[in-house]
Amino acid sequence: MIPFECDFCIFQKLKNHLPRLSNPQDVLLLAAIRRMNLDAFWSREIGTIEANAGRAERMINMASTLGLPGPFIRHSSLPLYDHCGYQVAVTMLLLSRRPGKHSTDYTQYG
Repeated sequence: MIPFECDFCIFQKLKNHLPRLSNPQDVLLLAAIRRMNLDAFWSREIGTIEANAGRAERMINMASTLGLPGPFIRHSSLPLYDHCGYQVAVTMLLLSRRPGKHSTDYTQYG
């Protein structure tokens, strides 16, 4: 239940240009953005997924009773700045690739 933006749109917000696939920094950032987007949609708990889907459905139904289209329809483009904390998310993903307390391969967050 987050706003979705494509990888390239987020990249442009952060770097003010399209990714150059010949630039290793751009390729790494694009990969981190893709992982961030996938992580935002992923939940391993069926109960969490069902609860969020049910919550969204109830909100759409309630909006409908008021003659509104629902809270998940956006009629304008998203802001042109990092309004969702994308920089924080991608840097945390890179930090998680470092050795951690319980693994030499990655850092595990609670």
